Amino acid sequence: MFLQSILEIASIIIIVYAMALIQSHFFAFFSGRNLEYECHFSTDEAFEGEQIYIIETVTNRKKLPVLWLKAELDTSKWLDFAESESVVTHNTRFVTSNFILKGGQRITRKWPVYCTKRGSYSIENVALVWSDILGMKSNSLHINVNANLIVYPSIMDLQKIGLSRKTLMGDITANRWINEDPFITSGVRSYSEFDPLNRIHWLSTAKTGKLMSRKNEFTSDKKLFIILNMQSTPDDIEEVLDKEIAEFNIKIAASLIDEAFSKSIPVQLAVNGVIDRNDNLRGIVSNDGMDRQHSKSLLYYLAQLELKVSERFLTFLESLNIQNDSHALLITPYINDSLLASAMSLSSKGINTSVIIGGYCDSKDLNAGIDIYCIDPSQKI
Repeated sequence: MFLQSILEIASIIIIVYAMALIQSHFFAFFSGRNLEYECHFSTDEAFEGEQIYIIETVTNRKKLPVLWLKAELDTSKWLDFAESESVVTHNTRFVTSNFILKGGQRITRKWPVYCTKRGSYSIENVALVWSDILGMKSNSLHINVNANLIVYPSIMDLQKIGLSRKTLMGDITANRWINEDPFITSGVRSYSEFDPLNRIHWLSTAKTGKLMSRKNEFTSDKKLFIILNMQSTPDDIEEVLDKEIAEFNIKIAASLIDEAFSKSIPVQLAVNGVIDRNDNLRGIVSNDGMDRQHSKSLLYYLAQLELKVSERFLTFLESLNIQNDSHALLITPYINDSLLASAMSLSSKGINTSVIIGGYCDSKDLNAGIDIYCIDPSQKI
């Protein structure tokens, strides 16, 4: 009797094990059949600090359910998945998501993602892993998704960081009589019988009790030539030493490009940096333009910049062909006597020249005879 009971228990165990083994092979083999997976970013471009989404869609096109499915993707650590468990190793973020699908079911899942740093990002492949209900046997498949995203540098408010839009954006007040610009108002004055009615400044008229007229500047058309120095210190040779301050100066350049576009001012960009890690022989010099596509192409250059130096800034500056109708705007993390002398040399040639120091500078540097703006990178923008 005892032996019979043992045999019955053993038979049950064998049957259960056999059934478990059969189902494991069955589900491991058939779960991946007629299974579709898609993954993409909600947009192909964004700015630093913005939230976008990664959208996953899984479709089970068979009647058999998928009891357990895991999608494993990896991307840059600078894309912060706000509502998911992820593991960061060096510069890579690994994210997993789990699904259970009925027969014929489709599931769409949106992951909020914060773009924490400029750059070019992608999700190239996603690994799908499925198993049976007991996890005895699994199978996998790699899906090529090729999801791409470009993250532009964040745009700062120029006035909040102490930059004058009228002075920096290219419609420079002329030293000679050319044309009175109706869009640049420098103040008010008493109304003249020769002024048109649309020149009347009604708010000042109400305050003073007499007719007042807008006073406009005289301007000449200028294009903005932004020249960005990727050397964070004069000692940077190939690699940028102070990466944080270099990133701050890239943001300044992006903000000026965005402002120039909003004012329809032609802008040109030159950077002693590189986009391709393997190409450090020359810098980047763009054409000038003022349409939306041109503005995006310049922001694209800034988004792609490696924190590397193609050549010393003074050498790069001397190689540039800067026309007299350009407003040369040098953006640099530091200032020294040699760089200051080069800027003043441009000014002496009749080229309107200004310098923005996106870093720490001595007050004596600000008395050089050209416009110099010192922007503290530690301020909260």
